[in-house]
Amino acid sequence: MKKFLLFPLFALLLMFTACNEAANEFENKLVGTWESAGFNEYMELEYVVDYIFNPNGSYEYRHYMREEGEREPVGFIMIERGNYSYNGHTLTKTATFMAYRPYEQPYVSEDSLRPYDETSYPALNNAQQIELVLQNENREFLIPGGIVGGDVIVEDQVFVRVD
Repeated sequence: MKKFLLFPLFALLLMFTACNEAANEFENKLVGTWESAGFNEYMELEYVVDYIFNPNGSYEYRHYMREEGEREPVGFIMIERGNYSYNGHTLTKTATFMAYRPYEQPYVSEDSLRPYDETSYPALNNAQQIELVLQNENREFLIPGGIVGGDVIVEDQVFVRVD
């Protein structure tokens, strides 16, 4: 009788272990720094949006300016930090911190960013799901665009792995 009780328990344990390994496999594919960049001719600087996914499930999402061809920011527009999970096509992120530059300045140092609270940034501490497609042998990912709010067209965003 004990053998019959142990078999379902073992099967259940094996199933949970397999699910965790599959989720970790997808999340491990995201670990690293990914960026999307363009050149702002008016400011003569590169405009960069990047994601940094850490192995512990935390992330950082940043908008900043940098000198062309350089890696270090000259100033920030915004930073969002939080936790994430990824199941192979859906990124679920929960922002726990968000800070933005003062409106009157094009960019500022990281310590001059203004933190938001839940009143000014309702997504804070609420999970958001984003479609995210790994492509080109996991060297880039795509966040598909679409129509937002019924009348705003958002372009596809392509992020390239930089480390």
